[in-house]
Order: sequence, then structure tokens, then C-alpha cells
Amino acid sequence: MLNFTLETERLHLRPFSQDDLADFHAYAKVPGVGERAGWPHHQTLEESQGVLEAFIHARDVFAVVLKETNQVIGSIGLHQETSTIELKRAKLGYVLAQPFWRQGLMSEAAKTFVDAVFERHLCDVLEVSHFIENKPSRRIIETLGFMHEHDGEYVSKALNQRFPARFYSLDRDTYLKRKQL
Repeated sequence: MLNFTLETERLHLRPFSQDDLADFHAYAKVPGVGERAGWPHHQTLEESQGVLEAFIHARDVFAVVLKETNQVIGSIGLHQETSTIELKRAKLGYVLAQPFWRQGLMSEAAKTFVDAVFERHLCDVLEVSHFIENKPSRRIIETLGFMHEHDGEYVSKALNQRFPARFYSLDRDTYLKRKQL
């Protein structure tokens, strides 16, 4: 599905490749990184390899690559949901390596990614959520113009936990109209 590349001032967004394993594992194994997104940090290189292969096969997640070093520092992607025929929905997900938090990098990546998703008509509605205590993620979501839908629980099967979460959505037409202003 995501068979193109994107560029921002500081980043490349592109499909993952097998060559990304070391960088991917380096950030995915850090306690607290995956847990903020609802998955346990990786314990082994083999675990990271399995997830990386799933990303490559599904072609729905981009590597977030720092231009300056060519290092993979995160991921951003779409997770397709079952939907009605007339309305295509997807969930936006992203994660960033801890040393790069609070530098505006994920905001930069997310804006460019959401632009591409809607301009290429990859879906009609994007949904996204964050754990209530994850204020940096909330700022990214609200800056992109997502509308708060409701507060509830996010059930992480991978962590066998429930988290208080805030849920948002943004439709393509609204996003593109706002962009024209």
C-alpha cells in the first residue's frame, strides 16, 4: 500500500527494508518506547526481525529516517480497519526512539504523512488515539487538527492491560479544506 517515499526538512519517510533491523531493534528494545504505543519493548533481535518482516510484507508502515545520519529513529503507518464500502477508515500509529522525543520530529513526520494519506486518497477517515498521560502525543494529534471523539479505554492485548485513552478522528474533506485556508 505505501510504495512511495516522503521527505521533510529533517527526515525521510520510506518503506522499511531488511537493512533497517539493527536501527529498528535499537529503539524497539528500549523499555517505555513500545509501551507508550501499547506493545511491549522487544526482548530479542529475532522478535524485532519478525515485526520488521510483518511491516515489509504489509507495506503499511514507514521507517522514519533521520537525514543527517540515515538512522531509522521511528515508524509511522496506517492500520486498515474493516469498513463499510462507502467509507474507508484507517488508524494512524507512530513511535519514535526515546533520544529523539520532544524535538518536533514526529510532528514533522506526522504532518507530511497525513498530507500524503489524504492527498493520495488512501483513506477517507483517519483515527488516532493516545494514552491520557501521553501529552506529547496529544499535542501532535491536536496540532494536526484531529477532532476529539471520546475518552475511553485502550485494550492492549500485547501488554495484557487496559489504559485510559483519548480517541480522535479526521476526515479527508475537512483536512483538505483546512489546508486550503
